[in-house]
Amino acid sequence: MVGLTSVLLAGLSGLRAAQTGVATVSQNIANANTPGYVRTEMTLAPRTQIGAGAGVEITGIKRAADQFLATANYIASASAGSASARADLLSRAQQNFGDPSSASSMFGMVDEYWSALTQLGVDPSSSLRRSDAVSALQATYSEIQRIGDSLQQLIGEADQRIGDAVSESQNLMNRIAELNNEIRLNKRTGTDTSSAENAQSALIDQLSELMDVRATLQPDGSTHVRTGGGALLVGVNAAKISYTPNPSSYATHGVITLNEELGSNTNLETSLTGGSIKGLLQARDTDLPGLAEALGGYAGALADALNAVHNENASSPAVSSMTGRQTGLLSTDALNFTGTATLAITDASGILRDRLTIDFDAQTITSEAPSNVVSFAGGGTIGDFVDALNTALAAESPSGSASFNNGVLSLNLNNNGGIVIQQDDADPALRAGRGFSHFFGLNDLVSRPTPLFFESGISGNDLHGFSDGGAVSYQVRDTQGRLIANRTISIDGPLSAPGATWNDLLSALNASGTGLGEYGTFSLDSTTGQVSFTANPHSMFSWSTTPRSAVALALRSLR
Repeated sequence: MVGLTSVLLAGLSGLRAAQTGVATVSQNIANANTPGYVRTEMTLAPRTQIGAGAGVEITGIKRAADQFLATANYIASASAGSASARADLLSRAQQNFGDPSSASSMFGMVDEYWSALTQLGVDPSSSLRRSDAVSALQATYSEIQRIGDSLQQLIGEADQRIGDAVSESQNLMNRIAELNNEIRLNKRTGTDTSSAENAQSALIDQLSELMDVRATLQPDGSTHVRTGGGALLVGVNAAKISYTPNPSSYATHGVITLNEELGSNTNLETSLTGGSIKGLLQARDTDLPGLAEALGGYAGALADALNAVHNENASSPAVSSMTGRQTGLLSTDALNFTGTATLAITDASGILRDRLTIDFDAQTITSEAPSNVVSFAGGGTIGDFVDALNTALAAESPSGSASFNNGVLSLNLNNNGGIVIQQDDADPALRAGRGFSHFFGLNDLVSRPTPLFFESGISGNDLHGFSDGGAVSYQVRDTQGRLIANRTISIDGPLSAPGATWNDLLSALNASGTGLGEYGTFSLDSTTGQVSFTANPHSMFSWSTTPRSAVALALRSLR
Protein backbone atom coordinates (compact mmCIF):
# COMPACT_ATOMS: atom_id res chain seq x y z
CA MET A 1 0.00 0.00 0.00
CA VAL A 2 2.89 2.36 0.80
CA GLY A 3 4.42 1.66 -2.59
CA LEU A 4 1.16 2.49 -4.33
CA THR A 5 0.87 5.76 -2.43
CA SER A 6 4.43 6.70 -3.41
CA VAL A 7 3.65 6.05 -7.06
CA LEU A 8 0.47 8.11 -6.89
CA LEU A 9 2.29 11.02 -5.22
CA ALA A 10 5.04 10.89 -7.84
CA GLY A 11 2.41 11.01 -10.57
CA LEU A 12 0.66 13.88 -8.86
CA SER A 13 3.91 15.87 -8.69
CA GLY A 14 4.38 15.27 -12.40
CA LEU A 15 0.87 16.49 -13.15
CA ARG A 16 1.47 19.64 -11.08
CA ALA A 17 4.75 20.26 -12.85
CA ALA A 18 3.09 19.77 -16.21
CA GLN A 19 0.29 22.13 -15.20
CA THR A 20 2.81 24.80 -14.17
CA GLY A 21 4.74 24.22 -17.38
CA VAL A 22 1.60 24.70 -19.50
CA ALA A 23 0.81 27.91 -17.61
CA THR A 24 4.35 29.16 -18.16
CA VAL A 25 4.23 28.41 -21.88
CA SER A 26 0.80 30.03 -22.17
CA GLN A 27 2.11 33.14 -20.47
CA ASN A 28 5.09 33.27 -22.84
CA ILE A 29 2.83 32.93 -25.89
CA ALA A 30 0.37 35.54 -24.65
CA ASN A 31 3.19 38.07 -24.08
CA ALA A 32 5.26 37.25 -27.14
CA ASN A 33 4.67 40.75 -28.55
CA THR A 34 4.71 42.62 -25.24
CA PRO A 35 7.56 45.19 -25.24
CA GLY A 36 10.14 44.41 -22.57
CA TYR A 37 8.73 40.97 -21.75
CA VAL A 38 11.26 38.17 -21.31
CA ARG A 39 10.08 34.58 -21.56
CA THR A 40 10.13 32.48 -18.42
CA GLU A 41 11.40 28.94 -17.92
CA MET A 42 10.44 26.38 -15.31
CA THR A 43 13.22 24.57 -13.49
CA LEU A 44 12.58 21.00 -12.18
CA ALA A 45 14.54 18.78 -9.81
CA PRO A 46 14.05 15.14 -8.73
CA ARG A 47 12.19 14.61 -5.52
CA THR A 48 13.16 11.88 -3.11
CA GLN A 49 11.57 10.45 0.00
CA ILE A 50 13.63 8.28 2.35
CA GLY A 51 16.06 7.60 -0.44
CA ALA A 52 13.39 6.60 -2.91
CA GLY A 53 12.17 8.56 -5.91
CA ALA A 54 9.05 10.58 -5.23
CA GLY A 55 8.49 12.42 -8.47
CA VAL A 56 9.64 15.95 -9.35
CA GLU A 57 9.51 19.35 -7.70
CA ILE A 58 9.49 22.84 -9.19
CA THR A 59 12.62 24.61 -7.94
CA GLY A 60 11.90 27.92 -9.63
CA ILE A 61 10.51 29.88 -12.52
CA LYS A 62 13.17 32.12 -13.98
CA ARG A 63 13.32 34.69 -16.72
CA ALA A 64 15.46 33.57 -19.66
CA ALA A 65 17.33 36.85 -19.60
CA ASP A 66 20.78 37.35 -21.13
CA GLN A 67 22.71 39.92 -19.09
CA PHE A 68 25.12 40.61 -21.95
CA LEU A 69 22.31 41.27 -24.43
CA ALA A 70 20.48 43.41 -21.87
CA THR A 71 23.57 45.57 -21.32
CA ALA A 72 24.08 45.89 -25.07
CA ASN A 73 20.45 46.98 -25.37
CA TYR A 74 20.92 49.62 -22.65
CA ILE A 75 23.97 51.01 -24.43
CA ALA A 76 22.16 51.09 -27.77
CA SER A 77 19.09 52.75 -26.26
CA ALA A 78 21.23 55.41 -24.59
CA SER A 79 23.09 56.14 -27.81
CA ALA A 80 19.84 56.34 -29.76
CA GLY A 81 18.27 58.61 -27.12
CA SER A 82 21.23 60.98 -27.15
CA ALA A 83 21.38 61.14 -30.94
CA SER A 84 17.62 61.58 -31.25
CA ALA A 85 17.51 64.50 -28.79
CA ARG A 86 20.38 66.29 -30.54
CA ALA A 87 19.01 65.58 -34.00
CA ASP A 88 15.63 67.03 -33.12
CA LEU A 89 17.02 70.32 -31.85
CA LEU A 90 19.67 70.67 -34.54
CA SER A 91 17.16 69.88 -37.27
CA ARG A 92 14.90 72.64 -36.04
CA ALA A 93 17.87 74.99 -35.76
CA GLN A 94 18.76 74.19 -39.37
CA GLN A 95 15.21 74.97 -40.46
CA ASN A 96 15.58 78.47 -39.02
CA PHE A 97 18.46 79.16 -41.40
CA GLY A 98 16.32 78.12 -44.35
CA ASP A 99 17.30 76.89 -47.79
CA PRO A 100 20.40 78.83 -48.94
CA SER A 101 18.95 78.95 -52.47
CA SER A 102 15.78 80.66 -51.24
CA ALA A 103 15.55 84.44 -51.43
CA SER A 104 13.81 84.49 -48.05
CA SER A 105 16.69 82.77 -46.24
CA MET A 106 19.44 84.69 -44.45
CA PHE A 107 21.88 83.85 -47.23
CA GLY A 108 19.37 84.80 -49.91
CA MET A 109 18.82 88.15 -48.20
CA VAL A 110 22.54 88.86 -48.37
CA ASP A 111 22.34 88.19 -52.11
CA GLU A 112 19.41 90.61 -52.31
CA TYR A 113 21.53 93.24 -50.59
CA TRP A 114 24.41 92.77 -53.05
CA SER A 115 21.88 93.07 -55.87
CA ALA A 116 20.56 96.32 -54.38
CA LEU A 117 24.12 97.66 -54.18
CA THR A 118 24.64 96.78 -57.84
CA GLN A 119 21.52 98.72 -58.76
CA LEU A 120 22.68 101.63 -56.62
CA GLY A 121 25.95 101.70 -58.53
CA VAL A 122 24.01 102.48 -61.71
CA ASP A 123 22.63 105.69 -60.17
CA PRO A 124 24.27 106.56 -56.80
CA SER A 125 22.25 109.77 -56.53
CA SER A 126 18.91 107.92 -56.54
CA SER A 127 17.34 108.21 -53.11
CA LEU A 128 15.01 105.32 -53.91
CA ARG A 129 17.89 102.96 -54.70
CA ARG A 130 19.72 104.09 -51.59
CA SER A 131 16.64 103.35 -49.56
CA ASP A 132 16.31 99.92 -51.22
CA ALA A 133 19.91 99.07 -50.36
CA VAL A 134 19.54 100.13 -46.74
CA SER A 135 16.23 98.26 -46.43
CA ALA A 136 17.78 95.10 -47.87
CA LEU A 137 20.62 95.29 -45.36
CA GLN A 138 18.20 95.97 -42.51
CA ALA A 139 16.14 92.95 -43.57
CA THR A 140 19.29 90.83 -43.55
CA TYR A 141 20.15 91.80 -40.00
CA SER A 142 16.55 91.44 -38.89
CA GLU A 143 16.67 87.86 -40.18
CA ILE A 144 19.97 87.26 -38.40
CA GLN A 145 18.41 88.55 -35.18
CA ARG A 146 15.38 86.31 -35.67
CA ILE A 147 17.61 83.27 -36.12
CA GLY A 148 19.67 84.26 -33.09
CA ASP A 149 16.52 84.60 -30.98
CA SER A 150 15.26 81.22 -32.22
CA LEU A 151 18.56 79.58 -31.22
CA GLN A 152 18.22 81.03 -27.73
CA GLN A 153 14.67 79.71 -27.56
CA LEU A 154 15.92 76.25 -28.53
CA ILE A 155 18.57 76.45 -25.81
CA GLY A 156 15.83 77.35 -23.34
CA GLU A 157 13.67 74.50 -24.60
CA ALA A 158 16.55 72.04 -24.24
CA ASP A 159 17.04 73.21 -20.68
CA GLN A 160 13.34 72.73 -19.91
CA ARG A 161 13.40 69.27 -21.47
CA ILE A 162 16.38 68.39 -19.28
CA GLY A 163 14.30 69.28 -16.24
CA ASP A 164 11.40 67.15 -17.49
CA ALA A 165 13.69 64.20 -18.26
CA VAL A 166 15.30 64.39 -14.82
CA SER A 167 11.85 64.31 -13.19
CA GLU A 168 10.83 61.32 -15.33
CA SER A 169 14.09 59.55 -14.47
CA GLN A 170 13.46 60.08 -10.77
CA ASN A 171 10.00 58.53 -11.08
CA LEU A 172 11.41 55.51 -12.91
CA MET A 173 14.16 55.08 -10.31
CA ASN A 174 11.60 55.18 -7.50
CA ARG A 175 9.49 52.50 -9.16
CA ILE A 176 12.55 50.31 -9.85
CA ALA A 177 13.48 50.57 -6.16
CA GLU A 178 9.93 49.63 -5.12
CA LEU A 179 10.05 46.54 -7.34
CA ASN A 180 13.39 45.61 -5.78
CA ASN A 181 11.65 45.42 -2.43
CA GLU A 182 8.87 43.26 -3.90
CA ILE A 183 11.34 40.92 -5.60
CA ARG A 184 13.37 40.47 -2.40
CA LEU A 185 10.21 39.66 -0.44
CA ASN A 186 8.99 37.15 -3.05
CA LYS A 187 12.40 35.50 -3.12
CA ARG A 188 12.34 35.00 0.62
CA THR A 189 8.82 33.49 0.55
CA GLY A 190 9.46 31.37 -2.54
CA THR A 191 6.84 33.18 -4.61
CA ASP A 192 7.20 33.65 -8.39
CA THR A 193 9.19 36.86 -9.03
CA SER A 194 9.11 36.84 -12.83
CA SER A 195 6.22 39.31 -13.15
CA ALA A 196 7.94 41.87 -10.93
CA GLU A 197 11.24 41.27 -12.70
CA ASN A 198 9.62 41.80 -16.12
CA ALA A 199 8.02 45.02 -14.93
CA GLN A 200 11.34 46.17 -13.50
CA SER A 201 13.17 45.28 -16.72
CA ALA A 202 10.71 47.39 -18.72
CA LEU A 203 11.33 50.35 -16.39
CA ILE A 204 15.11 50.00 -16.75
CA ASP A 205 14.64 49.94 -20.52
CA GLN A 206 12.77 53.25 -20.28
CA LEU A 207 15.44 54.69 -18.01
CA SER A 208 18.16 53.63 -20.46
CA GLU A 209 16.64 55.93 -23.08
CA LEU A 210 17.01 58.88 -20.72
CA MET A 211 20.50 58.09 -19.44
CA ASP A 212 23.04 55.35 -19.98
CA VAL A 213 22.61 52.65 -17.32
CA ARG A 214 24.18 49.38 -16.25
CA ALA A 215 22.05 46.87 -14.30
CA THR A 216 23.68 44.40 -11.90
CA LEU A 217 21.72 41.47 -10.43
CA GLN A 218 22.23 41.03 -6.67
CA PRO A 219 22.21 37.73 -4.72
CA ASP A 220 18.90 38.63 -3.10
CA GLY A 221 17.27 39.00 -6.53
CA SER A 222 17.22 42.81 -6.57
CA THR A 223 18.91 44.88 -9.24
CA HIS A 224 21.33 47.76 -8.72
CA VAL A 225 21.35 50.39 -11.44
CA ARG A 226 24.28 52.70 -12.16
CA THR A 227 25.14 55.14 -14.90
CA GLY A 228 27.86 54.29 -17.39
CA GLY A 229 30.11 56.61 -15.38
CA GLY A 230 29.49 54.67 -12.16
CA ALA A 231 26.97 56.84 -10.29
CA LEU A 232 24.58 54.67 -8.26
CA LEU A 233 20.99 55.43 -9.24
CA VAL A 234 19.18 52.53 -7.56
CA GLY A 235 20.59 50.41 -4.73
CA VAL A 236 18.72 49.53 -1.59
CA ASN A 237 16.84 52.75 -2.25
CA ALA A 238 16.59 55.13 -5.19
CA ALA A 239 19.01 58.04 -5.33
CA LYS A 240 17.64 61.58 -5.43
CA ILE A 241 18.36 63.56 -8.58
CA SER A 242 17.12 67.07 -9.26
CA TYR A 243 17.46 69.94 -11.69
CA THR A 244 15.87 73.38 -11.87
CA PRO A 245 15.65 74.63 -15.46
CA ASN A 246 16.20 78.25 -16.43
CA PRO A 247 14.72 78.69 -19.92
CA SER A 248 15.49 82.42 -20.14
CA SER A 249 17.62 83.65 -23.02
CA TYR A 250 21.35 83.88 -22.30
CA ALA A 251 20.75 82.25 -18.90
CA THR A 252 23.34 80.60 -16.71
CA HIS A 253 22.38 76.97 -16.21
CA GLY A 254 22.84 74.87 -13.12
CA VAL A 255 23.81 71.21 -12.93
CA ILE A 256 21.91 67.98 -12.31
CA THR A 257 22.57 67.14 -8.69
CA LEU A 258 22.76 63.68 -7.14
CA ASN A 259 21.74 63.21 -3.49
CA GLU A 260 22.07 66.91 -2.79
CA GLU A 261 20.19 66.57 0.51
CA LEU A 262 23.05 64.42 1.85
CA GLY A 263 25.47 67.28 1.33
CA SER A 264 27.43 65.65 -1.45
CA ASN A 265 25.96 67.94 -4.11
CA THR A 266 27.40 65.62 -6.75
CA ASN A 267 27.19 66.74 -10.35
CA LEU A 268 25.49 63.81 -12.09
CA GLU A 269 26.26 65.22 -15.55
CA THR A 270 29.89 64.11 -15.34
CA SER A 271 28.73 60.48 -14.96
CA LEU A 272 26.48 60.47 -18.02
CA THR A 273 27.81 59.13 -21.30
CA GLY A 274 24.55 58.64 -23.18
CA GLY A 275 20.80 58.97 -23.13
CA SER A 276 18.48 61.78 -24.13
CA ILE A 277 19.58 63.85 -21.11
CA LYS A 278 23.18 63.71 -22.33
CA GLY A 279 22.05 64.63 -25.83
CA LEU A 280 20.06 67.59 -24.50
CA LEU A 281 23.06 68.73 -22.44
CA GLN A 282 25.26 68.48 -25.52
CA ALA A 283 22.78 70.49 -27.58
CA ARG A 284 22.22 73.10 -24.85
CA ASP A 285 25.86 73.61 -23.85
CA THR A 286 27.80 72.94 -27.05
CA ASP A 287 25.85 72.51 -30.28
CA LEU A 288 23.37 75.38 -30.10
CA PRO A 289 25.75 77.87 -28.43
CA GLY A 290 28.29 76.98 -31.10
CA LEU A 291 25.75 77.80 -33.80
CA ALA A 292 24.82 81.04 -32.05
CA GLU A 293 28.49 81.98 -31.72
CA ALA A 294 29.12 81.23 -35.38
CA LEU A 295 26.05 83.27 -36.35
CA GLY A 296 27.25 86.17 -34.22
CA GLY A 297 30.71 85.89 -35.72
CA TYR A 298 29.24 85.94 -39.20
CA ALA A 299 27.06 88.97 -38.41
CA GLY A 300 29.99 90.81 -36.83
CA ALA A 301 32.40 89.99 -39.65
CA LEU A 302 29.84 91.06 -42.26
CA ALA A 303 29.20 94.33 -40.45
CA ASP A 304 32.93 94.97 -39.98
CA ALA A 305 33.63 94.35 -43.67
CA LEU A 306 30.79 96.66 -44.74
CA ASN A 307 31.91 99.33 -42.29
CA ALA A 308 35.50 99.11 -43.51
CA VAL A 309 34.37 99.99 -47.03
CA HIS A 310 31.84 102.58 -45.87
CA ASN A 311 34.43 104.37 -43.74
CA GLU A 312 36.72 104.64 -46.77
CA ASN A 313 34.03 106.75 -48.44
CA ALA A 314 31.93 109.79 -47.52
CA SER A 315 28.33 110.89 -47.66
CA SER A 316 27.18 113.17 -50.44
CA PRO A 317 26.74 115.87 -49.36
CA ALA A 318 29.23 115.53 -46.50
CA VAL A 319 27.71 115.44 -43.02
CA SER A 320 28.49 118.12 -40.47
CA SER A 321 28.54 115.76 -37.49
CA MET A 322 30.04 112.31 -36.96
CA THR A 323 29.50 110.15 -33.89
CA GLY A 324 31.57 107.01 -33.65
CA ARG A 325 31.02 103.59 -32.11
CA GLN A 326 31.63 102.39 -28.58
CA THR A 327 35.32 101.45 -28.52
CA GLY A 328 35.54 100.41 -24.87
CA LEU A 329 38.60 102.66 -24.47
CA LEU A 330 39.57 105.34 -21.97
CA SER A 331 40.90 108.77 -22.87
CA THR A 332 44.00 107.83 -20.86
CA ASP A 333 44.70 104.80 -23.10
CA ALA A 334 47.69 104.99 -25.41
CA LEU A 335 46.79 106.29 -28.86
CA ASN A 336 48.63 103.44 -30.64
CA PHE A 337 47.91 104.79 -34.14
CA THR A 338 50.47 104.85 -36.92
CA GLY A 339 50.34 106.37 -40.41
CA THR A 340 48.45 109.33 -41.83
CA ALA A 341 44.80 110.32 -42.31
CA THR A 342 43.18 113.47 -43.74
CA LEU A 343 40.09 115.35 -42.57
CA ALA A 344 38.63 117.45 -45.37
CA ILE A 345 36.44 120.40 -44.30
CA THR A 346 33.76 121.67 -46.66
CA ASP A 347 31.36 124.57 -46.45
CA ALA A 348 27.59 124.24 -46.54
CA SER A 349 27.69 124.04 -50.36
CA GLY A 350 30.13 121.12 -50.31
CA ILE A 351 33.11 123.21 -51.48
CA LEU A 352 36.46 122.18 -50.00
CA ARG A 353 37.67 124.78 -47.48
CA ASP A 354 40.60 123.08 -45.78
CA ARG A 355 42.44 119.84 -45.19
CA LEU A 356 43.69 118.65 -41.82
CA THR A 357 46.51 116.15 -42.23
CA ILE A 358 46.88 113.95 -39.17
CA ASP A 359 50.35 112.43 -38.94
CA PHE A 360 50.22 109.91 -36.11
CA ASP A 361 53.92 109.13 -36.41
CA ALA A 362 54.96 112.79 -36.08
CA GLN A 363 52.00 113.43 -33.72
CA THR A 364 50.92 116.57 -35.56
CA ILE A 365 47.76 117.93 -37.19
CA THR A 366 48.55 120.28 -40.10
CA SER A 367 45.98 122.57 -41.71
CA GLU A 368 46.36 124.29 -45.10
CA ALA A 369 44.02 127.30 -44.97
CA PRO A 370 45.23 128.93 -42.88
CA SER A 371 48.52 127.10 -42.49
CA ASN A 372 48.85 125.83 -38.95
CA VAL A 373 50.34 122.92 -37.00
CA VAL A 374 48.89 121.52 -33.79
CA SER A 375 50.98 118.96 -31.91
CA PHE A 376 49.72 116.18 -29.71
CA ALA A 377 53.21 114.93 -28.81
CA GLY A 378 54.10 114.32 -25.19
CA GLY A 379 51.37 112.32 -23.51
CA GLY A 380 50.62 110.02 -26.43
CA THR A 381 47.11 109.22 -25.24
CA ILE A 382 43.74 109.27 -26.96
CA GLY A 383 42.83 112.27 -24.82
CA ASP A 384 45.91 114.18 -26.00
CA PHE A 385 45.02 113.52 -29.62
CA VAL A 386 41.36 114.52 -29.22
CA ASP A 387 42.39 117.75 -27.47
CA ALA A 388 44.69 118.60 -30.39
CA LEU A 389 41.99 117.71 -32.92
CA ASN A 390 39.49 119.87 -31.04
CA THR A 391 41.94 122.80 -31.22
CA ALA A 392 42.49 122.27 -34.93
CA LEU A 393 38.75 122.09 -35.68
CA ALA A 394 38.00 125.17 -33.56
CA ALA A 395 40.29 127.18 -35.83
CA GLU A 396 38.37 126.17 -38.94
CA SER A 397 35.69 128.15 -40.73
CA PRO A 398 33.09 126.90 -40.05
CA SER A 399 34.49 126.15 -36.60
CA GLY A 400 34.11 122.70 -35.12
CA SER A 401 34.92 120.52 -32.16
CA ALA A 402 36.06 117.04 -31.21
CA SER A 403 35.27 115.06 -28.07
CA PHE A 404 35.81 111.58 -26.64
CA ASN A 405 33.28 110.55 -24.02
CA ASN A 406 32.55 107.07 -22.65
CA GLY A 407 34.64 105.46 -25.36
CA VAL A 408 32.96 107.31 -28.26
CA LEU A 409 34.68 109.83 -30.56
CA SER A 410 32.51 112.65 -31.94
CA LEU A 411 33.34 115.30 -34.58
CA ASN A 412 31.11 118.33 -35.10
CA LEU A 413 31.04 121.38 -37.38
CA ASN A 414 28.06 122.93 -35.62
CA ASN A 415 25.64 121.88 -38.39
CA ASN A 416 27.45 124.07 -40.87
CA GLY A 417 29.65 122.44 -43.46
CA GLY A 418 30.82 118.88 -43.82
CA ILE A 419 33.57 116.46 -42.85
CA VAL A 420 35.24 113.90 -45.12
CA ILE A 421 37.85 111.44 -43.81
CA GLN A 422 40.39 109.79 -46.08
CA GLN A 423 43.27 107.41 -45.49
CA ASP A 424 46.70 108.14 -46.94
CA ASP A 425 47.32 105.69 -49.79
CA ALA A 426 51.02 105.24 -49.07
CA ASP A 427 50.90 105.25 -45.27
CA PRO A 428 47.32 104.72 -43.99
CA ALA A 429 46.48 105.48 -40.38
CA LEU A 430 45.99 102.21 -38.52
CA ARG A 431 45.31 100.91 -35.01
CA ALA A 432 45.03 97.15 -34.46
CA GLY A 433 44.72 96.73 -38.23
CA ARG A 434 41.85 99.20 -38.79
CA GLY A 435 41.85 102.64 -40.32
CA PHE A 436 41.20 105.86 -38.39
CA SER A 437 37.56 106.33 -39.37
CA HIS A 438 36.88 102.58 -39.35
CA PHE A 439 38.36 102.03 -35.89
CA PHE A 440 36.32 104.81 -34.31
CA GLY A 441 33.27 103.98 -36.45
CA LEU A 442 32.78 107.55 -37.62
CA ASN A 443 31.01 106.55 -40.83
CA ASP A 444 29.67 103.11 -39.97
CA LEU A 445 26.88 101.59 -42.02
CA VAL A 446 26.05 98.93 -39.41
CA SER A 447 26.13 99.84 -35.73
CA ARG A 448 25.33 98.39 -32.33
CA PRO A 449 25.66 99.65 -28.72
CA THR A 450 28.65 97.41 -27.95
CA PRO A 451 31.79 96.77 -30.03
CA LEU A 452 31.47 94.69 -33.19
CA PHE A 453 35.03 93.45 -32.82
CA PHE A 454 37.50 92.90 -30.01
CA GLU A 455 40.76 94.10 -31.53
CA SER A 456 40.95 97.17 -29.29
CA GLY A 457 44.67 97.84 -29.58
CA ILE A 458 45.07 98.38 -25.84
CA SER A 459 48.54 97.97 -24.34
CA GLY A 460 49.65 96.47 -21.07
CA ASN A 461 50.45 99.89 -19.64
CA ASP A 462 46.93 101.21 -20.27
CA LEU A 463 44.68 101.62 -17.25
CA HIS A 464 42.39 98.60 -16.92
CA GLY A 465 39.46 100.88 -16.04
CA PHE A 466 37.50 98.39 -13.92
CA SER A 467 35.53 99.85 -11.04
CA ASP A 468 36.55 99.36 -7.41
CA GLY A 469 34.63 96.56 -5.73
CA GLY A 470 34.05 94.40 -8.80
CA ALA A 471 35.32 90.86 -9.18
CA VAL A 472 35.68 88.09 -11.70
CA SER A 473 35.34 84.48 -10.56
CA TYR A 474 36.75 81.36 -12.20
CA GLN A 475 35.91 77.71 -11.78
CA VAL A 476 38.61 75.19 -12.67
CA ARG A 477 37.31 71.71 -13.48
CA ASP A 478 38.88 68.52 -14.73
CA THR A 479 37.89 66.95 -18.04
CA GLN A 480 35.11 65.04 -16.25
CA GLY A 481 33.59 68.28 -15.00
CA ARG A 482 34.67 67.77 -11.38
CA LEU A 483 35.50 70.97 -9.52
CA ILE A 484 39.21 71.49 -8.86
CA ALA A 485 39.30 75.08 -7.63
CA ASN A 486 37.40 78.34 -7.33
CA ARG A 487 39.37 81.53 -7.81
CA THR A 488 38.13 85.11 -7.52
CA ILE A 489 40.09 88.18 -8.60
CA SER A 490 38.74 91.22 -6.78
CA ILE A 491 39.24 94.77 -7.98
CA ASP A 492 40.50 96.14 -4.70
CA GLY A 493 43.77 97.09 -3.05
CA PRO A 494 46.49 97.69 -5.65
CA LEU A 495 44.13 96.75 -8.50
CA SER A 496 41.76 99.57 -7.53
CA ALA A 497 44.56 102.16 -7.30
CA PRO A 498 44.29 105.07 -9.78
CA GLY A 499 47.26 103.88 -11.82
CA ALA A 500 46.40 100.17 -12.00
CA THR A 501 47.04 98.82 -15.50
CA TRP A 502 46.23 95.77 -17.60
CA ASN A 503 49.68 94.41 -16.72
CA ASP A 504 48.74 94.60 -13.03
CA LEU A 505 45.50 92.74 -13.71
CA LEU A 506 47.30 90.07 -15.73
CA SER A 507 49.81 89.62 -12.90
CA ALA A 508 46.96 89.06 -10.46
CA LEU A 509 45.37 86.55 -12.82
CA ASN A 510 48.65 84.70 -13.33
CA ALA A 511 49.51 84.50 -9.62
CA SER A 512 49.69 80.97 -8.21
CA GLY A 513 47.34 80.18 -5.36
CA THR A 514 45.26 83.35 -5.62
CA GLY A 515 45.05 83.44 -9.42
CA LEU A 516 45.28 80.72 -12.03
CA GLY A 517 49.03 80.60 -12.49
CA GLU A 518 49.29 76.89 -11.70
CA TYR A 519 46.79 76.08 -14.47
CA GLY A 520 47.88 78.36 -17.31
CA THR A 521 48.79 81.87 -18.38
CA PHE A 522 46.80 84.94 -19.33
CA SER A 523 48.46 87.18 -21.91
CA LEU A 524 47.75 90.36 -23.84
CA ASP A 525 48.32 90.40 -27.60
CA SER A 526 50.20 93.63 -28.24
CA THR A 527 49.00 93.84 -31.86
CA THR A 528 45.28 93.46 -31.16
CA GLY A 529 44.82 94.19 -27.46
CA GLN A 530 43.01 90.90 -26.85
CA VAL A 531 43.38 88.95 -23.60
CA SER A 532 43.74 85.19 -24.00
CA PHE A 533 44.36 82.19 -21.75
CA THR A 534 46.76 79.36 -22.56
CA ALA A 535 46.57 76.20 -20.47
CA ASN A 536 49.75 74.63 -19.16
CA PRO A 537 51.00 71.69 -21.27
CA HIS A 538 49.31 68.37 -20.47
CA SER A 539 46.75 70.03 -18.22
CA MET A 540 43.61 67.92 -17.95
CA PHE A 541 41.10 70.59 -17.00
CA SER A 542 38.65 73.12 -18.35
CA TRP A 543 37.83 76.57 -17.03
CA SER A 544 34.92 78.94 -17.07
CA THR A 545 34.34 82.55 -16.09
CA THR A 546 31.53 83.70 -13.83
CA PRO A 547 31.28 87.52 -13.85
CA ARG A 548 30.20 89.26 -10.68
CA SER A 549 29.25 92.93 -10.49
CA ALA A 550 30.12 94.51 -13.83
CA VAL A 551 33.54 92.94 -14.28
CA ALA A 552 34.49 90.40 -16.92
CA LEU A 553 37.66 89.73 -18.83
CA ALA A 554 36.37 91.01 -22.12
CA LEU A 555 37.14 94.44 -23.50
CA ARG A 556 36.09 97.34 -21.34
CA SER A 557 32.97 98.04 -23.35
CA LEU A 558 30.18 99.90 -21.59
CA ARG A 559 31.83 99.82 -18.17
